[in-house]
Amino acid sequence: MRTLNFLATLICCCSLGTSLMAQQTTFGVKAGVNVAHVVNPDVLSISDDGTRVGLQEKAQVKPRHQLGVWLNVPLSKRFSLQPELLWTEKVWHPTSVDAPGVTKDEIVFDYLSLPLMFTYKINRWQIELGPEASFLADYWYKRDPSLPDSPAFIDKKQIELALNIGVQYQINRWQLGLRYNKDLTPFFETTYTDANGAATGTGRYFHHGMQLSLGYKLF
Repeated sequence: MRTLNFLATLICCCSLGTSLMAQQTTFGVKAGVNVAHVVNPDVLSISDDGTRVGLQEKAQVKPRHQLGVWLNVPLSKRFSLQPELLWTEKVWHPTSVDAPGVTKDEIVFDYLSLPLMFTYKINRWQIELGPEASFLADYWYKRDPSLPDSPAFIDKKQIELALNIGVQYQINRWQLGLRYNKDLTPFFETTYTDANGAATGTGRYFHHGMQLSLGYKLF
């Protein structure tokens, strides 16, 4: 009899704890603007005497769209875990260093991103930090349709890793967020060669940018 009472009490406690957690967990949608650019901090050129010198690539800042959903799971009174699923557009406009097969088109990337944010709440504010895995679903060239098609230069369906840090401010069901996104892995790597096939430089290209979003808690 005592065993049955203990099991019944344990089941009730587990059910109550699950119910409370479910009541605290929130789900919502978000939309925003992704202001990103491309940097290549380690582009190198080999001079005539064999010396390796750095090159500067001009940063291009272009606003694009972002849409997605989020789930906030409390871990304690102030800490929570917030996974998100986002569709994000990023853009690249090569300006000074031509990678093989790349023209000076504006190239728009379509990503499916999965950020996993660890958050800390202070009243209405929420500080967030966490990694992000992005799947490159597609990319396309934004250019004059009268020009010939540009060749593919990067493998689609690849996975990239990034780091996010940001803040959010909550008013009732609304959330205003600002987040900085920095690639940890390059989306494009190349080796530059001359007419004779000799290496003249190397480059790795990363997306960096700011994301301004407006979220709404559905439940």
